[in-house]
Amino acid sequence: MSLLTYSENESRLFGVRFARYEGPLPDCTAMREEVHYQQLDFVRLKITHADDTLFARLHELGFPWHLLDIHRYYWLDTHQRPIVLHNGSGLSLRQHTTSTFAAMQQIVAETFSEMPLGYFRHPVIEKYFPLPLQIKNVSCHIASEFTQTTNPGKQAWFIEKDGQTIGCGATNFMPEEAYTVYIGLLPQHRKKNLYDDVINLMQYTIQQNGARYITGSARLHNLSSQAVFERQGERYLRHDYVIMLMPMLHVSGKPKRN
Repeated sequence: MSLLTYSENESRLFGVRFARYEGPLPDCTAMREEVHYQQLDFVRLKITHADDTLFARLHELGFPWHLLDIHRYYWLDTHQRPIVLHNGSGLSLRQHTTSTFAAMQQIVAETFSEMPLGYFRHPVIEKYFPLPLQIKNVSCHIASEFTQTTNPGKQAWFIEKDGQTIGCGATNFMPEEAYTVYIGLLPQHRKKNLYDDVINLMQYTIQQNGARYITGSARLHNLSSQAVFERQGERYLRHDYVIMLMPMLHVSGKPKRN
């Protein structure tokens, strides 16, 4: 079984051989051999449950790499802390389906305010993964993949206030755990003290869909999101590290392609 998931769609979009991996850092020799076998240019790693040896082991891989982001991972057990819906917020969620693909793609693109691949920038990554293509990539992914309406399944919603769409969210139900991969508000609806009520509504909807555990992540620099998660009862568990391996640079230290 392959360690790395080759992404044909992303490889076509960005014009490089691109793969992903999520989980604890595996055996470095096995990963290095697979990178060579698949002839990969870039690999995005999301390393969970990392220990103090992470960066030393990354150097053992023998490829240039760049730290893209650090995520604070949050967790809530709804059996221990049942979610009670806030009253009077005027917020609601409208289910995304295949028939609303274009609308979901557009609102994801309009609500993204940072680099989807990661916060910490690198000139080679920006060259091969320009921001407009990154946003196109994530908006197409959510609009096309998060169309299920059941648990288990990947669900997305339009966030509405008094009947007006103000943002969107996407959650992966697995089925006892539900990990929210994205929540975004349109620029004109930010900084209006809505986020606490949005998180509460998402949590309540997840609970109503039968998931016991609510999980999600906030980027390390995003202190406001961390504060909202904690106010809404979610407990910090660990840091996850997002790394970009760049085998493309391995031979000479310079990109192999122009």
